[in-house]
Amino acid sequence: MSFIIEHRPDGLLQKTKEFRLGKSLLDTYIGRVTHPNHKMLLRFLDENIINIKFISEKELKNALEKWPDFAKKNGLELDDKWNEISIDLLGEYIYCGNSFTGDFVIGIINMLAN
Repeated sequence: MSFIIEHRPDGLLQKTKEFRLGKSLLDTYIGRVTHPNHKMLLRFLDENIINIKFISEKELKNALEKWPDFAKKNGLELDDKWNEISIDLLGEYIYCGNSFTGDFVIGIINMLAN
């Protein structure tokens, strides 16, 4: 089975790109971590994942594993919540997060018949 990943239907990451943080948020978790991670995730997904046909789960996993290096190369240090992109084939999405923080869905998996 092959896959194509699309953005979230609500466009959350795209909205982050347009959103300007107020001065009061710059030194908060949102300003220091969430907003920069959303912007970098959007860039990573657009450049490496979205609308690309992956012929297997392994090929998709290999592409997603490049996320930490991409972020670091572009000047973003990742914390535990953001350091990995995972796949949930049953839920048909990709996400950041872990068992402590929960899943933050960043893309939708469209499964294609071969």
